[in-house]
Amino acid sequence: MSETVSGALKIGLFNLEGGEIILILALILILFRAKHLPQLGRGLSTGLQEFRRASRAVGDEADQAAAEAGEALGGIYGKVVAAINRRRRSFSQLMSTISKSSPTA
Repeated sequence: MSETVSGALKIGLFNLEGGEIILILALILILFRAKHLPQLGRGLSTGLQEFRRASRAVGDEADQAAAEAGEALGGIYGKVVAAINRRRRSFSQLMSTISKSSPTA
């Protein structure tokens, strides 16, 4: 994210150099005053945590929807389940045939 260009550190998308970062931090300190900075930090932290939770929830919902679509459309999951069910039916038929044809004591 960061790179060194002509001896100055530039940060990410905004191409901010060291002096500009210090100026921005000084403005934040003046505007929000020192006693309000912990509250600001807690608010930012809470916002980031909520954003992460929401993005994970969206990803989980997308995964669930994809799994359900794969089952409904007969994807690999649907094919495996169908094959297992066919084997169970044939095994049940075989067992019933054996039990009918075996002599009872």
